[in-house]
Amino acid sequence: LVASVLPDIDIVARIAGPFAYFRYHRGPTHAILGLIVLSALLAAAVGRFYPAAGKKKLFLWALLGTTVHVGLDLLTSYSTFLLWPFSDRPFFTGILRFSDRTGWYLLGGASALGLLASRLRRFALKPAWFGLAALLLYGGYIGGRAWVRYELRSALATHYAETAGGGILVSSRTSGISDWNFVVDGPGEYITGTVSY
Repeated sequence: LVASVLPDIDIVARIAGPFAYFRYHRGPTHAILGLIVLSALLAAAVGRFYPAAGKKKLFLWALLGTTVHVGLDLLTSYSTFLLWPFSDRPFFTGILRFSDRTGWYLLGGASALGLLASRLRRFALKPAWFGLAALLLYGGYIGGRAWVRYELRSALATHYAETAGGGILVSSRTSGISDWNFVVDGPGEYITGTVSY
């Protein structure tokens, strides 16, 4: 659990002000190199208190947690600098809104049902099945959003076929679940807009 939130330790950059936070958030602690270093540090710290767990096993679990965190961050439209310090190229998909709560409600709801089932012990289904259902619901939600983004990008590419020489970027809007922003890189100008789907 600690490993899954550890990449956001870069929040300490807020001490230097909002611009420092925006400059360093999803930078070093979200890069591949940063994930390895953070996971090694966490494994070493936990290994001091629980030596029987084994440092390699702790490292792999920590790496899984940090990687899942960054993987979910990549689904948003906020840039993640995976190749830092070797490259400043940002990575993102724009499938989910920056603060997308819908998926978390699906995941949390199914998880809460699993917890309730484990407490009541009246259900024939084991709580693990509710956890699996939560993951499938969340995966389906992400897959559905990816499909909508693909369809919108295809429709925009058709509509701006003569203008979109440099490409088209489609990204989810923070204001609504069905709203998407787009940017068309045309000859000498950018065309921007919002579309609902």
